[in-house]
Amino acid sequence: LASQAWYLVNRQRSQATAAAVVERLFKDEELRSDDAKLERLYLTVLARPPTSEELQRDKQFLAKLARENDSEREMQRAWNGLCLSLLMSADFLYRF
Repeated sequence: LASQAWYLVNRQRSQATAAAVVERLFKDEELRSDDAKLERLYLTVLARPPTSEELQRDKQFLAKLARENDSEREMQRAWNGLCLSLLMSADFLYRF
């Protein structure tokens, strides 16, 4: 509930933050695979690497969307949503 309220109050800022983080991921030429991008995403947002379960779950989420949406714009939105979910997570809210 607290994270939902925070999102509603700061919706534009949190969406802009997620978009900026994801943009940095895709501009970094060293991050060629989704695994590398996910690792950096977790390190950037939560200051820790993803667990194997988180990595598997997030890869399945991205793969499902890739099958459903062939456009680069939709995949960007998927990554933004994934980043936003980390920003709204209890790990982020109660750690920082």
